[in-house]
Amino acid sequence: MVGKSGIVYCDEHPDKAIEVFCEDHSKPCCTLCATINHRKCENVTTIDKATSGIKTATQTTELCQELQQFGQEIDDSLQNSKDNKTAIETESTKIISEMNRLKNNIIKHLSKMENEIKVELSTKKGEILKAIVNDVTDLTSLKCTVDNWKRIMDASIKHGSELQCLTEVNRLIGKKDGIGNQIKTVISTLKTNSLKFKPFDSVKNFESNEKSFGCLTVSGSLMHIPSVNMQAGKIDIVHVFNVGDEHTQSSFGSGIFLGNFILLTNNPSQRVVKFNQEFVFQSQLKLPHGPYDITKIDFTKFAVGAPPNIIIIDVKNMRIEKSLAANVPFMGFQYLGSEYIMAHSGQLTWLDASSVSRIKDCQTDTDSYYVCATGRNDYICAANTSGVCKYVDGKARFTYNGTVELLNSPRGIDVDYEGNIYICGCNSKNIHQLTKDGKLVRIIPASIFGISRPWIIRFETNSNRFLLTDIDSGKVLLCQIC
Repeated sequence: MVGKSGIVYCDEHPDKAIEVFCEDHSKPCCTLCATINHRKCENVTTIDKATSGIKTATQTTELCQELQQFGQEIDDSLQNSKDNKTAIETESTKIISEMNRLKNNIIKHLSKMENEIKVELSTKKGEILKAIVNDVTDLTSLKCTVDNWKRIMDASIKHGSELQCLTEVNRLIGKKDGIGNQIKTVISTLKTNSLKFKPFDSVKNFESNEKSFGCLTVSGSLMHIPSVNMQAGKIDIVHVFNVGDEHTQSSFGSGIFLGNFILLTNNPSQRVVKFNQEFVFQSQLKLPHGPYDITKIDFTKFAVGAPPNIIIIDVKNMRIEKSLAANVPFMGFQYLGSEYIMAHSGQLTWLDASSVSRIKDCQTDTDSYYVCATGRNDYICAANTSGVCKYVDGKARFTYNGTVELLNSPRGIDVDYEGNIYICGCNSKNIHQLTKDGKLVRIIPASIFGISRPWIIRFETNSNRFLLTDIDSGKVLLCQIC
């Protein structure tokens, strides 16, 4: 506290001026404080001696520099936030423009299809009406001939002589078969035409099939990515979650970071558990089947793979929103915008996220129980019992093969923010770290984590933190590379 005369007073004794400085506690104090609180301290000096040269001292200069750096970091972050706000406004405008463009194109295309069907309708209608007019003309002509013959016969019978009647009868009998055949021919070719319109299923069910213009997603990334040597940094265990049953083998645990929460699954107990970022339990949800994997949909929802179902869950209320029947065997899976990639043994299957209809299959050699994808055509999966393969657009970009002793039964796979690849060797009891090009960086023993067989590894987006599960104990470790 500073008085009007510029004298600095003690915080604990406001009526006492600062007169001494305790170097042991780095604290300026009054004589009373020195007597009561610092009498056992060895390095207590006068305030004049302590303040001598303080303005040019190294610690003062360094403090000012650090404060300047803090201020600059805050200013940069504020500017980044301002720029991000502007970018969001721009992106929103672009999205609205894109939706308007799509709407106009759809309307234009519908108008084109409508005009085409109208032209076709007019053409077919004209052809049918022309045929009907021709039939009517032929029938009318025959009717006139028959009516004329009837008038001749009526006149011959009523007013003509016997000879006249005989003559007309013989003349018309000779022509009767000919006109009879003409009548039969015309009548036999008559058609009852109709016009019907059957819309294609894609058009007929457009409203039910197409619920939206597209998928609107929110993606976030850290403005300041941690400055860490991801390939050589030491790995620390930050926290251990015990969500499994110690008496049950094969927990098949999985987990993800989602916003302010950490979500973990455990197969034997058939549940998903939510913790906050301070590792405090929030809630849990009992599932109808044991889960094998979990994937983020957006910042409000996630999906749990509990064969045979994909269960969509609201993260805030931990409530099941929807359950979809996958109709394919799977263990690991991942959500990618509008599709799920399902992994099981020697096959990957792509499913439509809304209808769960099968889009395509891709055969792998074996053991592809989990998949790590950065796009629908860019993914990594196990290629055999001791290796993995990265595929881009259906072609193998690289294959990493260890030996059974060094890498046995690859399961969980993930990448960090630098693109380094991590493979859980379940039966080799280690984790293989590769470069983004598939070159081995290091082999990390599971024993340093205090677990036996690593199952799933999942990195937090743009972070040096990751979740690691142990299939035997059910433990889930939150670790970080320092």
